[in-house]
Amino acid sequence: MIIFSASGVCLSFGTDVILDNISLGVNEGDKIGVVGVNGAGKSMFLKLLTGKTERTSGEVYLSYGKTVGFLEQDTGLNSENEIYDEMLYAFPELVETEKRLAELVEKLNDKNLPQDEHMALAGKYTSLEEKFKENGGYEYKSRIS
Repeated sequence: MIIFSASGVCLSFGTDVILDNISLGVNEGDKIGVVGVNGAGKSMFLKLLTGKTERTSGEVYLSYGKTVGFLEQDTGLNSENEIYDEMLYAFPELVETEKRLAELVEKLNDKNLPQDEHMALAGKYTSLEEKFKENGGYEYKSRIS
């Protein structure tokens, strides 16, 4: 099923033609790359497809319920973090849930914990772990890598 298409897309600034008669189709599950020399218009083309830049002419179609994102080359990111650590910020709920699960495991390992408290904590752990699993908690770190 086609989820995105562009037909006859053109972009010009005055007499300077940046993109001329570009067409493409992207089907669900496709992985695409935009390759070209510096200054060829790759970033401008992607900005055009995401609506950050208006096209001079042509048509762009995006399937209902789909979105297009574009990560700028120069984000202005001034971080001392390693890339992996920075990417963890994309999954704040999963990181927090993982911490909470670790805290529950620590409490559950307490040999002096009364049986009724142990059972209550085990129930909380099971519920939280199921939510964690459903939301990709066991996959997000490999996705980052």
